[in-house]
Parts: sequence; C-alpha cells; structure tokens
Amino acid sequence: MSASWNTSEVRARLVQTTSASALALAAFVALPGAAFAQDGAADVAAEEEDAIVVTGIRASINQSVEAKRENTSIVEVISAEDIGKLPDQSIAESLSRLPGLATQRLDGRANVVSIRGLAPDFTTTLLNGREQVSASNNRGVELDQYPSELLTGAVIYKTPDASLIGQAIGGTIDMKTARPLSYNDRTIAVGLRGEVNDLGKLNPDISNKGYRANISYIDQNDAGTVGWAFGYARMVSPTAEERWQAWGYPTTGANNDYIIGGAKPYVKSNELVRDGVIGVLELQPDDKLHVTFDGYWSSFKDNQRLRGIELPLQWSGAQLQPGYTVEDGLITSGRFNGVEAVMRNDVVHRDSKILALGGNVQYKTSDTMTLELDASYSRLRKLEENIEVYTGTGRGGGVGATDSLGFTLPSKGGVITFSPTINYADPALFVITDPQGWNSCGGTVPNCQDGFINRPRIKDELKSLRLQATKEVDGFFSTIRVGANYSDRKKQLIDEGFVLTHKNYPANTAVPSDYLYDPVSLDFIGIPGMVSFNSWKYYKDGNYNLTPESNWTPSRFTNSYIVHEKILTGYVQANIDSALGASPLRGNLGLQVVHTNQTGDSFISTSFSAVQPFSDGAKYTEFLPSLNLSLEVGENAFIRFGAARMLARARMDQINPGGGVNFSIPNNNLTSTDPAQSPWSGNVGNARLKPLMADTVDLAFEKYFGKGGYFAVGGFFKHLENYIYRSPTCSTSPASRRRQG
Repeated sequence: MSASWNTSEVRARLVQTTSASALALAAFVALPGAAFAQDGAADVAAEEEDAIVVTGIRASINQSVEAKRENTSIVEVISAEDIGKLPDQSIAESLSRLPGLATQRLDGRANVVSIRGLAPDFTTTLLNGREQVSASNNRGVELDQYPSELLTGAVIYKTPDASLIGQAIGGTIDMKTARPLSYNDRTIAVGLRGEVNDLGKLNPDISNKGYRANISYIDQNDAGTVGWAFGYARMVSPTAEERWQAWGYPTTGANNDYIIGGAKPYVKSNELVRDGVIGVLELQPDDKLHVTFDGYWSSFKDNQRLRGIELPLQWSGAQLQPGYTVEDGLITSGRFNGVEAVMRNDVVHRDSKILALGGNVQYKTSDTMTLELDASYSRLRKLEENIEVYTGTGRGGGVGATDSLGFTLPSKGGVITFSPTINYADPALFVITDPQGWNSCGGTVPNCQDGFINRPRIKDELKSLRLQATKEVDGFFSTIRVGANYSDRKKQLIDEGFVLTHKNYPANTAVPSDYLYDPVSLDFIGIPGMVSFNSWKYYKDGNYNLTPESNWTPSRFTNSYIVHEKILTGYVQANIDSALGASPLRGNLGLQVVHTNQTGDSFISTSFSAVQPFSDGAKYTEFLPSLNLSLEVGENAFIRFGAARMLARARMDQINPGGGVNFSIPNNNLTSTDPAQSPWSGNVGNARLKPLMADTVDLAFEKYFGKGGYFAVGGFFKHLENYIYRSPTCSTSPASRRRQG
C-alpha cells in the first residue's frame, strides 16, 4: 500500500495495491480539512475544492499510451500515475512487461534488459537523456540498481532520432525522474511493503524476511517558479534456493553405461540491500529561462552465502561398487567407496555505488529560438569478493577419512539423493584444509589451497557536455535543431585472485567453536547436515595468508584493462509537422556525425611469468542518418515508418588489448612445422575495433481507442553491415585488426 497527499488544495489521494508476495502498509498524516478515501481503479470527479480525488493504475496506463501516441518515433512508454507508484522492485521489472523487451534474471531478480532479442551490450541506458555508466564488465547497465519508486517512468526508443544521444542498435532506454514544477500541488508519497521467502532460512546468517520502504516529497514556492523534489527508497530482499549441480555423466563398465561423474549441491541465500536517493531542483523565473539540476545516488549490496559439499565421484578416483542398477544405459543407483568430499562455506559480496549528476539550462533568446546547455557526470565503483572456504578430513587428497556413499536417481530424473556413512556435520572430523590438493601456489607450496578469493574491481566514469539550438520555422518543417555532444568515458577493470592458505599451514585446523553455527541441512539430497560456520568473519579476522594468483598466472594482468573513449557527436534534425493530403504527418529527419577516439591499456604476457604494459587504440568517424514518419490515416490511427543507420561499439573486454602466450604439447607436436598443430598458442584483444554497423527499417500500425486502449502491430529489419568475431589466427593487417575481436 502506498499513499500520497496534495495539501495546498486540501486534497488527498490514496492508491492501494496488494500482491501475493507483499504486505502493504500506509502511513497517514492528518491534515486540517483533509479527507481520505481509497479506490484502486477509478477516477472520481471533484465538484468542490475540498472534494476527494482518487487515482489508480488506470491513470498511469492513460499517460503511457498518450506518450506513445504523441511520440514521432516508435517507442514504448511506462509511466507512474504519481511519484512512488511504480510497484516493481526496480525499473528493470517494470520494463520487462513491455512488448519487444526481455530481462535477464540474476538470483531471481530482473537485472539487464534486451530489446528485440539483442544482448544488453546493444542497448544504451539514459537517465533524463544522459548516458549512464554500468556495473557490468561491459556496457550493459544493471537496471536493478534503479528503484522504481524514485522514477516517474521510462521511454524506450526502438527507432532513434538525430538528437537522441547514445542511440544503439537494440534500442535506447531513457529513465525519467520527477520534474517538480509539473506538479500543481505539494505531494508526499510514503510506502512500506514486507516479504517472506517461503523456502525459509536455509543459511543461518541470511534472513528469509525483507521489506521495501520509500518516501518522496515534491513541492513548489507560491509563485510556481521554483520547485524541488527529494526521494529515498530502501530495499532489503531475501532470496533462497536449493541448487543441484552434476559435473556430468562419463561412461563406465563393459557396456559403457552412463554414471554421475560428481556433484556440487548447495543451499544458497541472498540478501539484496539497496538504498537510492534522488534530488531535483527546478527553476523557471519567467517564460524565457528554465533551469533543472538533478542528482541520483544508489548503493547496491548483494550479500550471498553458499553452503554445500563437492562430491568427487566417478571422475575423481572414487570406486563404484558391484551391485549397481542400470536402466536404459544409465546407472540409477549404487555406491561409491573412497569418496573424499570438499565442504564449502562460501561467501559472495558485491558492493556497487552509482552517482549521477546533471544540469540543464534552456533559454529562449526570442519567440522562435531556444538555446540549451546540458552537463552531466556519472560515476560507478564496484567491488566483488567471491570467497571459497574449504573444509575436509585431511590435507592433499587420499589422506583423511573417506565416505562409502550410496546414491539413487529418481525414476523420472532430477536430483540424486545420497546415503552417507560418515557424519558431515561433525566439526571434529571436517577441518580447515586443502582436501584435494588443488593448488601448489605456483609450484612452491604443496597442497596450499585452503580457500580462494576472486576480487574484481570496476571503476567507470562518464562526463558529458551538450549544446543545442532549436529554431521554429514555417512550412513543411516546424523546427530545426542543431547541436553537439562531447562525452569522455573511462572504464577500468582490475582482475585479482588470491589463494587462501591458513596461517597454521601445513597443519589442519579445527573450526573454533565461537565461529560455528548449527549444522546446515542438505536434506534435499539426503544429507541431514554439514559443518557450518561464519567463514566471512573468520576470513576478515586474518586467519589466512593471501598469495596472488598473478604470481604464476599472467592472465590476471591481461584480463585487466582501462578503456578510454572520447566521443564528439554533431547533429542536425528537422522536425516535421505538416500533412500529406488530408492526413496529418509528423516526424523528423536528421543526421548524426560521430567521431570516436578510443584507447585500450592492458598488459601483454611475453612468457609464462613476465608481463609488460601495452596500449593501443583507433580513431574513426561514422555518419548516421535517420528518418521517422507518423501519418494519421484515420481518427487515432497511425502508420509509422522509421529508417536509420546505427552503430554498436565493441564490448569493453573486446577492446582490451591485453593477451598472453600458452605452451602445450598435444599429440607430441613439439617438432611440428604446421602452425595449426603448434604447441604454442596465444590470446589477444584488439583496441582498434570499429563498431558494429547496421541499417534498420521499421514499420508499424497503431490504432488508439477509448482511454488507455490501443492496438499495434509492427515489424523491423536490421541489416548488419559488419560484425566482431574472435579469430583462431591473427592477421597483422590494419583492415583485419579492425574486425577481429
């Protein structure tokens, strides 16, 4: 449930929403002379100044449909009927309902958006018309970092126009925040929702309960020349899952029957904590000057616990015992002896912070000329810590106690259940160690891997400045717009990984009792419990020595990069407001000229251990014409046509120029003179990559009826002029290097 109040006209509005997974709670503030009522779907006309005004989801549908109808491009639109009224966890969830859009989900939540089947890296995301940085390793923006409660909607451009900065082959998403002077009254919105995960508390250190809370305040001065808006939203959302993962099914025996090679079951719990803040200041002292400043900040933390057991079976030296059952060539039940398990108490922490600031000044120099200046700054910092913590019965493999482990595959397939003969919940039996001898720390310390941590860090910074002039004219074209946009973006990925070796090495170490939790149940695979402890605190308390994997694996250097892009975009656009015979015709015709200067910095590995810095880059200019036409062929019936030339820049990891060499001797080919059979191989990126180019055509028919109703059908064609690929051989010609990834 959420509520909003308009106090200057002594009015009140209340919208009530419920769902199966959320409990709603509204806070009411009694104001003198204010009356309250609730209705989720209808609008009630106010006949008196203090009469009740009721709004609901219907208002947002009407606004969305009207915005789609009036836009000269082919677009999809979502709108909130009031601030704080988009019901979803994030703007990504709201976008997933629109035609032609699909979301990819991460841990149960909508994360990134694909438009028309093209990957998120082919989509550009804007906030109030300004391009945003991304928390991913590449260009796709993780939209779950934007609370829906703080946004008033979004426009999704399936066809571009020349003045749309950041257009992309898939499409462009432009998220919108409130403009306080568009509200006639003071508006306060408060919302509180609760949620409970029905799988329960699978891990002791992650709750199965959560909530969402938001508050927004919008107001203006008495003259209506200054407006301000503030909003805060917080989400604490739990997810849980019982994960079954088989390593595969090799063959065994005289009949080559298939059998499970190994298993990696977990119980996983996540707690997503997101805080978001917006602020908007809008000034319009007269009809000539309009100034807007807005800012957005969010902190997104994903705390994850995974507890489970890796069970090395057929592929890892365990012995299948006679007497097993075979059905249709698959061994469905039996027993393995000599199973030496690796117990996992893993932790994942993802911490992302986004700051986006923007200022816009519009000034009318005359009745027909408007000048505009827009400046923006967007920054992201992300740290991920993916920690694996191992316990087992002995160091190095084949040393500690082993299990005689029975297994049964259900008759209809699915999760295999096990029947153990040892107690996996015994902290005296399972100790901190390297159970399988997975690592020797570069060959110097045997059986040293008591755990591992991947710790990538991302920094992304984008500065932009746009100048624009719009001139009203008479004739076929209604306005002419000329402008330029300069953006400077620098994205850095630092790829780090460390082997964790306990400070008591080479001794095995019992988990101290003050870190222990009650055993975690794995009964969904037939194991009643496993040793569970606060591995995050144990790691943070300094019980491990960290050895950089880069000491013997140069790929940690070569995977890291800095990509720097300086982009100057000039554009001219003529907006059409005329007629074709008796039918109204609107649209736009324009051209973008995009000049890009890109560089990539990384490392080249010239041997198995030595690396050296390497930098490369390219400059290129592309011309991008566009045309959009909307012809009203009948009352509220439109034929829309769009044609454009578009680009999609290479992924950031493809522009990374880093690379290295590898050496192996397959089939004793050490002396082979055939390059395809050489024991030497290499891997390298390409900072000279030009963008993927496409010519696109769209055609649609739309019929609008009633309030908020429409029928639409359309199609599109995209001709990809070039593509980016990874070549098994490398050419040194400049033309080839511009294409190869």
